[in-house]
Formats: sequence, structure tokens, C-alpha cells
Amino acid sequence: SQGLDYTLTYLDSLRLMTENRNMNMRISMERSKLLYDSARVEQAKTELTAFRKEYQDPEARTWSDVMQYDLNYLSPGDSIPSFAFTESGSTISRDSMLGTPYILEISALANSLYQEQFDRTVIIHSLYKTYGLQVITLPLDVSQITVNAFFEERVKPWPVAPTDAFDREELISRFNVQIIPTRFLVDGEGKIVRKYVGREYEHIIQGIQTLTTTDKPTS
Repeated sequence: SQGLDYTLTYLDSLRLMTENRNMNMRISMERSKLLYDSARVEQAKTELTAFRKEYQDPEARTWSDVMQYDLNYLSPGDSIPSFAFTESGSTISRDSMLGTPYILEISALANSLYQEQFDRTVIIHSLYKTYGLQVITLPLDVSQITVNAFFEERVKPWPVAPTDAFDREELISRFNVQIIPTRFLVDGEGKIVRKYVGREYEHIIQGIQTLTTTDKPTS
């Protein structure tokens, strides 16, 4: 609530209060993640390099590998990785979406957290579609039957890719999906505003407002 610099200072104060190595590691992880989310990419890379030198255990190495990929390829300001599928005769792709801000969500629709968040996504889409905001879903479900069943009693107000439109493992790798749902807020130039993982999605309104404050609603 008091900004990034205040939060980083607070984390530093916590680090000075403990000599517990595991706690210090967690604080360092949180600092790097905050810097990444706030588009301070170079500072986040510097801190991650120091983290990798300091912490060599398997858990730390796995986390830093994931974070390093995000920093190198999926940082705020980077172009969203390519995707394309056809729905109702229309091609939905990174190129076709240029000029339109959107939420790109990657998840199994059978996932309980995705289902819990779905109604909120519908509300967000309804509120911000007047600003041109779109939602695109890339499902990780193996069967199209699962996707069809999900929408039997729900509206489907935005494009949802068929399950056979992608190689599932390649999609997970390209977008560095470690937890589902994973979502990206993308601006009209096809640039990543922020990546939201799991319950981080609760903060997406703040990101959307940065895209709409200078734009007038579309008719």
C-alpha cells in the first residue's frame, strides 16, 4: 500500500532481524519477484545473480531457474510469445491481437482455482471490454470434452482455443507455466504488462487500470 521502495526497505529490515538462512533466502526470493513484477528488470537480474551465488541447494536452484527464464523472456515490456488458433473460422493470434489489450490465461479448465476465479474474470471482462480489453484462454486440458463440459452451464464470452491447437508441453515450456492458472496482461502493442500466477490474479485490476487511465472507452 505504500509502494515498492517502502516494501523493499521493509524486507531489508526483516533480513537484518534474522540470522536464519532459510528465512533470508525467502526474503531474497521475494525481493527479486517484487522487482520483476514492478518492471525493474535489470535490478532483479542483478539480485538474482547474487542469489544464485549465495544459495546452491536444489530448491533455490529450481526457483532461480524459473525466475531467470521469466526475466530473460517474459518480463514486463517483452513481447508476449507467439500463439495462434482458429475459432469459428477466425484466427486468434499474437499478431491478430495487436492494437487490443488482453488477458491471456493458460490453465486446465478442470482446475479448481481456475473455476473459483472464472466468475471474477467474467466480471472483469464485462467491466473493461468498453476499453477494448479482451480475454483469451489457452486450455491445458487433454480432452475437448472437458472444455465443452465446462461451458455447458457457463457463458463463453471470449475466445477459447481448442485443446488440439497446441502441443501442451511446448506451450507450458514457452510460457514458463509452473502453477495454474497462469495469466499475462498484454498491452495493445503486444507487450507483457505483468505475469500473474495462481492467486496473484487478485491484483490484476491494478494492472488493467494502467492500460485504461489514458484511454477513452470504445463505443
